[in-house]
Amino acid sequence: MSFSPSSSIIECFHGTSQESAKAIVEQEEGFVLKKDNNYLGKGVYFFSCTYSSAYSYAKVVKRIDNPAVIKANVSLGVCLNLLDKDMVDLVKRCGIKFSSKERDSDLRLGEIIDIMVKALGFDTIKAAYLRKLKRLRPYEGVKLYKKQSGSFVSNADVYICVPNKEMISNIEQVS
Repeated sequence: MSFSPSSSIIECFHGTSQESAKAIVEQEEGFVLKKDNNYLGKGVYFFSCTYSSAYSYAKVVKRIDNPAVIKANVSLGVCLNLLDKDMVDLVKRCGIKFSSKERDSDLRLGEIIDIMVKALGFDTIKAAYLRKLKRLRPYEGVKLYKKQSGSFVSNADVYICVPNKEMISNIEQVS
């Protein structure tokens, strides 16, 4: 199975602490990949085109008193688009295939996506995120996305996980 890369580049926002923002912008290496077995797996997490969601996430969820927001361009490359029902079905099938009788428990979503990233070469993962600061399971994100207009219901954003740091460019602190 192969997937075609996209040439799309999206302006994205990442909420973090002032100290981390300074280190990310000043260091040659930039972002540190974070592991998240419960959501989209290992990567750098961004909100697509939504400064306020990145700021609110850092302030409310991460409980950072004086958050910073970093703006960067993300090239989607080969994207696991969890706004597409066929891709969600692929993740579900892979989850069943990767889980085996030898394991004591089922794999978490992030673990399944990490395996798919390595096996199938995904550069980015795109999913839905409610502005009420609630991450969604992939199948819920598909329901929120209006395919005809290419947009979400009013209280949802696009959340992008970038396991391939080479897809991130033009990093700058905006607050």
